[in-house]
Amino acid sequence: MTADMAKITPCAELIQTSVDNELVMMDVSSGDCFGISGVGTRIWEMLDGKQSLNDVVSKVCSEYDVSEDVCRRDVEEFIARLFELKLVKYS
Repeated sequence: MTADMAKITPCAELIQTSVDNELVMMDVSSGDCFGISGVGTRIWEMLDGKQSLNDVVSKVCSEYDVSEDVCRRDVEEFIARLFELKLVKYS
């Protein structure tokens, strides 16, 4: 299975809440806090262990006025950063 088709899910060690249209998360194991806003919040909502990168790109393209090329690049960069921060994993 390619990374484009693998399902992505948040790491279990996160707690989250919404504050002023921003998603605020804390990694319970490290105590690190993170904030996501705008389209990033919508992308995060889709990372439920049932959606692949391809699924997320398709949904973002259908919900926002953006070309598929630009959308894919931006979603890939955002999700790559989430992996770097150990906020998501492949399910």
